[in-house]
Amino acid sequence: MKCTILPGLPASGDPSHHFCFEQPSPWAEGLVVSFTASQGNTWVGNFQQGHGYATKLIEWPAANAVIVVASGAVYFVSLDHSKPWQCYHALGIDCILTPNQGDAVISTYDHLLMIGQSGQVVWRRLLAIDGIDLEVKSVQNEEISGMYCWDPPEGWSPFRVSRVNGTDLVPNSD
Repeated sequence: MKCTILPGLPASGDPSHHFCFEQPSPWAEGLVVSFTASQGNTWVGNFQQGHGYATKLIEWPAANAVIVVASGAVYFVSLDHSKPWQCYHALGIDCILTPNQGDAVISTYDHLLMIGQSGQVVWRRLLAIDGIDLEVKSVQNEEISGMYCWDPPEGWSPFRVSRVNGTDLVPNSD
């Protein structure tokens, strides 16, 4: 599978698939992505943009899916369309696959989410109240670590949470 961000909607070909998290649908051009399967089949997705700054594509081969971050809107899209697509948040920042690609960790301005290969939310954790940024540094073994920014007065704090359930990990007392 190859995913490519296009400069706009194609003028010809099959109609694009629209992915909108708000109702009613805005029916406007958003982030346009071309999906080309290994067999050569191509389709285009038009993703409603969120309210953030991040835009990226994270291919997830183990789930046969792609995580699309469209100006903050975070979508899970099954490439074989066997699972319904989902939008998790409109202020997404990043997505990191776990080392075995069994799960994905999504960071937003204030939440961490763990999602499974079928797109279901395993857990959701509010980390930064009035936060303006949340950065995952590492996903290893049973731990997710990173930094979050809190506001006011704008300071950065580290976090360590369980990959299993999102609860805080207590530092080792050596």
